[in-house]
Amino acid sequence: MSPDVSVIVPVYNEQSHTLHALVAEVQRVLTTLQVTYELLFVDDGGKHETNMVLRDIVANNSHCKLVVLSRNFGEQAAICAGLRHCSGLVSVNLDSDLQDPPALIEQMLQAWQNGFDVVLAKQSVRHEPISKTFPSAVFYRVLNFLADRPIPVDVGEFRLLSRPVIDAINQMPERIRFMREMVPWMGFKQMELPFVRADRASGESGYNTIKLLKLAFQAVLVSSTKPLFLMTPVALTIMVIGVTALALTSYFPKTIELSTNQLACLNLIFCSFVLLALGLVTPYIARIIGEVRARPLFIVSELVGFATVPMTNPRKQFADRQSGTIASSI
Repeated sequence: MSPDVSVIVPVYNEQSHTLHALVAEVQRVLTTLQVTYELLFVDDGGKHETNMVLRDIVANNSHCKLVVLSRNFGEQAAICAGLRHCSGLVSVNLDSDLQDPPALIEQMLQAWQNGFDVVLAKQSVRHEPISKTFPSAVFYRVLNFLADRPIPVDVGEFRLLSRPVIDAINQMPERIRFMREMVPWMGFKQMELPFVRADRASGESGYNTIKLLKLAFQAVLVSSTKPLFLMTPVALTIMVIGVTALALTSYFPKTIELSTNQLACLNLIFCSFVLLALGLVTPYIARIIGEVRARPLFIVSELVGFATVPMTNPRKQFADRQSGTIASSI
């Protein structure tokens, strides 16, 4: 029988006490709500120590399951892996650092019962330095300016999805994904639920500056084609400037004179615009190549705690058979 709620938690190098605290809080909330549930961890190619902690949690808790990815595929792929393997009537995605409060699940379920298929947790307050909040605010505004469709502002990966939405996402074929754009695009009945994002319980975020920039770049690439169409007005503007300059130098040859060095600099500027246009097109071509290759979004190396999947280790099975063979030959 399918559980009522599937809680999906992507994990990458999280600390042991944080994971245990998360399990305890999720169990407390869902037990109080008297709903059946599964807590589905997705190990996104993290450290061996984190994997061992997750295995221990699953071994000691019948509600917990573990999807182990073969390497680090990124948070977006890990979330999709959780959606692919969850079986609940609804899914709730949580960060593993306790910044997303499990207590909000109760309000999410109430909204779902009132007819909403998607409930997005909107960050009304963030206890983070301005060095992080300001770039985030600017990013969302710029992304919405470029995006083909509006994207909810200050909404992260903390969301509830109903089973029809989960099934729809699992059918979507694209390999480069940005869930914050995909979910609003699908057009199910959606609502935003404001909440106060807590401080990180311990440790540091797995998103460093490079990963954040990569996510921002991926978001623009997936959400918008406007940069491609900006090249036409830019090219027309440059052409008008060039024709105007040619006319002025033709009618006033002695008044407007350009030295060889100035002409060389102008030529360099125009060439840079051409290279910039090529550089803008390149990521979209790379995206096309990625989609044509049609490689899987993620690769699962092991499923732990699933009823239909044996939990035995193939290496251990081989060793056991070898031991049996040796014992029988003695």
